[in-house]
Amino acid sequence: MKIKTKLLIAFSIATVLPVLVVSSITAFLASDQALKNFSKNSEQTLGAVEKSFDQFMSDIKYVVGFIADSGLVTAPDAKPLTTYFETKGKAPSEIAKQNGGREADIFNMFDAIAKNNPNYVYVYMGDDSDGYLEWPGTYEYGEWHPKQRAWYTRALEAPGKVVLRDAYYWEPDDAVYVSAVRTYKKGNGIGGVVAVDVSIKTLTEMANKIKLGNSGSIMVIENTGAILVDALHADNNFKKISEVTGEAYQKIAQTSSGLISFKMDGKDYYADVYTSPNLKWKFVGLMPASEIYSSTVELIQTTAIVCILLLIVFGFVAYWMAKSLITPIESVSDHLRILAEGEGDLTSKIDIKTNDETGTLSNWF
Repeated sequence: MKIKTKLLIAFSIATVLPVLVVSSITAFLASDQALKNFSKNSEQTLGAVEKSFDQFMSDIKYVVGFIADSGLVTAPDAKPLTTYFETKGKAPSEIAKQNGGREADIFNMFDAIAKNNPNYVYVYMGDDSDGYLEWPGTYEYGEWHPKQRAWYTRALEAPGKVVLRDAYYWEPDDAVYVSAVRTYKKGNGIGGVVAVDVSIKTLTEMANKIKLGNSGSIMVIENTGAILVDALHADNNFKKISEVTGEAYQKIAQTSSGLISFKMDGKDYYADVYTSPNLKWKFVGLMPASEIYSSTVELIQTTAIVCILLLIVFGFVAYWMAKSLITPIESVSDHLRILAEGEGDLTSKIDIKTNDETGTLSNWF
């Protein structure tokens, strides 16, 4: 291999290697930063959504606590509420107005509370005699036993504390509600249970409208595994996540918090999972990997163009330097070959105009 070739290879390696190293490090750092930015932005958005849900539920708990501690509800000498054991249904609102007294007063209190809270769909109570009272109370109840209902038994599991029931589907309204329930006192014992049902439609609509970047979205999953919001696949709403097929949902179900990746709808996705410490619900931020790394791809493309330009420039420089070094050596080599063949002129001079070692060598020739 000629010296010129060796020099060109050496110069090329000296040029290409640093450029490749710098480009690789830049690409890695940019990709890592892009993922961190997604995680940070997702956490901020999910935190805001979680705060809205938590505040919404906290407000309901305060109202339920207020009702449960109300003197109208806890009156020690109060008569039992009307029962609805008969087969023929009766509307609690009409019965309360007919009965008057405490029952009508409590109904009016329920009415005032609900009318000032548009998300409240039912405000109701049941007592230890299986009596019942409800706002708006327009639905006719028959063969109705409050003490056997899930909302009543759920409150008895934590006497004196406001607890949230799992979201449930109510067929008469064709809607999904969340209940906050609490027992109330009667003397030294439990007199019954008060409850407020709220529609989560406002919250789910808000969550559905939230966008992470241009094409990202969020999911909200109840602690029971029920999907309350799935902006990408609305048909999954109110299904159990264990019932939904696909790698994405399996990974989300298995993750309590942190960043995960998976394929969904033929695309690579990242998801940031956050579990609310108060609600115990999961809030998930989803975004296609292509959007997360879009700025990184642009940076890599720009870096690649700059690198190619640098390689071209340094390639020409390397060629010129190799030529300037080799040309004098080749000239001396040619003269020595001619002399060795017995045809040279020992008095001839080599015309090399350089001030380096090759110039000195030619002058001594």
